[in-house]
Amino acid sequence: MNSDRIPEEQSQPPGLETPEEDEDAVKWDGSEAQMVPDEDAEEYEDDYAAVKLTYTLTEREWYRALLTQKLPRKRVAALWIVRVLLIAGAAGFFAAFASLLQGGFLAGGIVCLLAEILTALPYFLIARQAKKRRDDLPYTLKVYPDEIEVSHGQEAYTIPLDESHVREEKHGLLLIYRGLNYIEQGDVLVLPLRSVEPGMLADVEAIVRAGTNRRRA
Repeated sequence: MNSDRIPEEQSQPPGLETPEEDEDAVKWDGSEAQMVPDEDAEEYEDDYAAVKLTYTLTEREWYRALLTQKLPRKRVAALWIVRVLLIAGAAGFFAAFASLLQGGFLAGGIVCLLAEILTALPYFLIARQAKKRRDDLPYTLKVYPDEIEVSHGQEAYTIPLDESHVREEKHGLLLIYRGLNYIEQGDVLVLPLRSVEPGMLADVEAIVRAGTNRRRA
């Protein structure tokens, strides 16, 4: 998931973020999508074959995207299992040795504290990374039936929609992972669905789904 406080509208580590009724609900932010010409299209093809989208990612969206990327369900489950085992072990140690050792209370408390730190640390690290990722530079996407052209600051690249990439949809975000080891090292393209006009949302989602593979849990 420093000393600077993350504003309320941005995401925060568990326990600090106010729960919403439906985190995956998509609310259009008023951004206008455009149909742009496909320079490579043949004469008989539709000249306006791409949807152009422009948006800026918030720190909260980066936090949720990185959280989804780096902490899949299996990792979250493993964290909680370790936490429960540590707390159970601390409770057993306390029950067995508290009456014999003066430091029993302190030792049990230290183990419980370590369990809490172990569980919370990944979220705080992701929050710190999200803060760094936010640069307020706009993303410009051109979504074609066979590829997505991405422009962000001085960076420009193309994502082929040939089922060679993995996607995930969560928290109103459409994530396209780049790289084979995308959990640890791969980058991710984050498309907030709020930036897509409702009339074009279904088409954009259909194009991306057809050209990518769904991430397995």
